[in-house]
Amino acid sequence: MRRPDGSLAHVWDFLLEQADHSWNARISIATGGVESLVDRRWRSGDYAPRHRVAADEVDGPKSAESSSSSKLQRRLSYVAIPITWQDPREGFEFIVNPESASSPYGWVTANSTAGNNAIAFKGSQAGVASETSPYVFAYSFNGTADPRVPQNVGAAIVNAFYVVNSIHDISYIYGFTEATFNFQDENFGRGGQGNDRITISIQDSAYINYADFATPPDGQSGRLRLFIYDLTHPDRDGGLENDIIAHECAIGIATRLTGGGTAACLQSRISRGMALGWGDAFAEWLEQTGAIADFTLGSYVTGDQRGIRSYPYSRSPAVNPLTYQDGPPSADVHLIGEVWANMLHNVLAALTDNYGWSDNFLVDSSGPSGNVVYMHLYMDGLSIQPCEPTFITARDAFIQAELNRYGGRHYCVIWRVFASKGLGYGAYQDYVNEYSVPPGC
Repeated sequence: MRRPDGSLAHVWDFLLEQADHSWNARISIATGGVESLVDRRWRSGDYAPRHRVAADEVDGPKSAESSSSSKLQRRLSYVAIPITWQDPREGFEFIVNPESASSPYGWVTANSTAGNNAIAFKGSQAGVASETSPYVFAYSFNGTADPRVPQNVGAAIVNAFYVVNSIHDISYIYGFTEATFNFQDENFGRGGQGNDRITISIQDSAYINYADFATPPDGQSGRLRLFIYDLTHPDRDGGLENDIIAHECAIGIATRLTGGGTAACLQSRISRGMALGWGDAFAEWLEQTGAIADFTLGSYVTGDQRGIRSYPYSRSPAVNPLTYQDGPPSADVHLIGEVWANMLHNVLAALTDNYGWSDNFLVDSSGPSGNVVYMHLYMDGLSIQPCEPTFITARDAFIQAELNRYGGRHYCVIWRVFASKGLGYGAYQDYVNEYSVPPGC
């Protein structure tokens, strides 16, 4: 391993699992001393609002020709919050057959919320939600009732299952596949280790006002835990806020893609903070509609329209003033993430302004539209960036991804955005804002 001072240490690398922790311990072979001890369970913040809420602010592709070819995809329907919507305030829809070719087995392999990509449950993996009628998962959500009543529990399990599977299929067409260490039990001979679908624990009893995702190496299941929030009356369920679920899943994606499936390359303070930023940026990308409006997370579960971050993600420096100088290693990891996510918000806005918006971006990853280009560069950049990325090396990987895939068509547009946030061509690791762009831009 590389130490913070740049020196190298020969280590034993252990993964130690506990109920609330997934410890990655690196022990010096030479001395037996602990070189590093990092919890791989990503705690994405306590999801309590950054501001105290007054009472009047509370919101009321290979075909399946294999030994497994008998497991055919079935047409299923789900009552859930559509993947491009944020939370129950926008409503639920009856969603018919959302599974895609990215999931040759479909999402369900029996008659419950369990399948090749994910299993969603309450309490234990036996606590899955069953079909309410043949091929249909339709639990009625009552927002005025406690989230723990049976119908609301079922609604949350089904919604989280739908969202996680949707993210599997969407991220797949942008490059997060079996060969790049995604989360699936059966990998169809396409590479990767398999046996690592995401486990989704709804209304987990470990905490309140919280969500987390543990990402072990390829071949071991990612573990998503979603909790109850007691910041409103009645309480609210994290399994019903799509941006929280997407944020957590995206941390798993970033952790697997960076470093080639080892899940060991986002452990420094800076890279862990940036992972939180990638999580926010992915959640936002799913829920934007083309105009790239200001974006907040966590407003439903907290009952605070300002959400859980210091500022909305915004094009306007008056709304979000964060720049490169706000993200040094001494900063809180959530602030580091906010700095990076706001830069990515502005990259998405600039690409969309210049190259348009595709309404089919969740099912078609081809074409020149700005939101499609953005997600390709997001995924490609994660795959090629070095272990323990910094703002500078992550920026360089994003730009190199553009050169690799598009040959520089968007090069200056992207550079101008990073420069506008202090991460310019001449920026160094000293976290001093620098606003220049490369020659020719």
